[in-house]
Amino acid sequence: MKVGILSLNIYEKDNNWGSVLQSWALQKSLKEMGVDAYVINYKPSIMTHNTARYPVLYSIKRGKLNFLCHLLLDICQSVDYIKRDNKFRKFIDSNYITTPFYDENNIELLNMDGYVVGSDIVWNEQFWNGYDKAFFCDYGCMKQKMNIAYAPSMGANFSPTLEQELPRLLSNFKALSLREASQVKYLQNFTNIPVENVIDPTLLLNAQEYEKFILPNLDTPYILVYCVAQNNELIRMATEYAKRNKLKTIVIKCCPTGKNHHIKGLENKNDVGIEEWLTYIKNANYVFTTSYHACIFSILFKKQFCAVYDDFGKSKIVNLLSMFHINNHADNVADAFNRIDEINYNEIDAILEYERKKSLNFLRINIEALGV
Repeated sequence: MKVGILSLNIYEKDNNWGSVLQSWALQKSLKEMGVDAYVINYKPSIMTHNTARYPVLYSIKRGKLNFLCHLLLDICQSVDYIKRDNKFRKFIDSNYITTPFYDENNIELLNMDGYVVGSDIVWNEQFWNGYDKAFFCDYGCMKQKMNIAYAPSMGANFSPTLEQELPRLLSNFKALSLREASQVKYLQNFTNIPVENVIDPTLLLNAQEYEKFILPNLDTPYILVYCVAQNNELIRMATEYAKRNKLKTIVIKCCPTGKNHHIKGLENKNDVGIEEWLTYIKNANYVFTTSYHACIFSILFKKQFCAVYDDFGKSKIVNLLSMFHINNHADNVADAFNRIDEINYNEIDAILEYERKKSLNFLRINIEALGV
């Protein structure tokens, strides 16, 4: 049985470490169940202008003033982002099993026995400015197949316009699940198919599965700051924490076209690949982040960490950390720092083992229905 994985991984406007790793983890988990799984090399139309390799070109799309403001900065840092893109391409080529390239013009040529959609923000209406048909298996080549929604993230409730479409769109699936527990009851209102809560694919694997990617110590001792979006206040307070504990501060920047992260005296790493990103998290003395997947890998590597979220990332971070009874998170930096406490990983390990078994069981039962 040939199963296609539809998710965000290759064509985001920024090379995103979590997006690439969640697709790899889902494919590995399916392969271990005996599935002939392929990551669909799919580029939606909304990503047509995305270019993580040359981010300055993407800023042209966002307006002349923005382009001029970031032109010099992006040119100066362009070598870093080309290096980073090369590392991402190498990881994907070495670790993914992919299909040929597809977009809206040729996607009807796909020929799979079923599809697994997820994880990540494939159902986030804010991100897609509506929805993408492929991520709801709404093309002719996908309908009437054994399709599974595994841990897609939708963020907030859908608009009334999309709610009207939901019963039809969800009928394209034989099994449904969500990554955020808070949205399960809401989505259940639009379908008779049971909706379950499952964990992100990266959590389906234990830490040892990622150990093979870990590099020799890159820097030590240090605290790591990884921001998806600009947060100078988080960087400032993390730097103060580092000074008090006689550690240096390393900053990894996600979004090349955002405001400049660079603060004098800090080590700014803009060219890191998947392996380096994992290594910087694993070897950090403490992690400060606004990233959902940085939280996940901090948990897998049993790190002490603190998370700050904005409206776009709130639901996924709050749901994740609440599941593990971790209180070191807030929507503002001061509150997050005030909640810094030692994380009890004995308790977390027990919760993770239970959630992992439950989620793998959801996948296994529904994969068996495919006839694998």
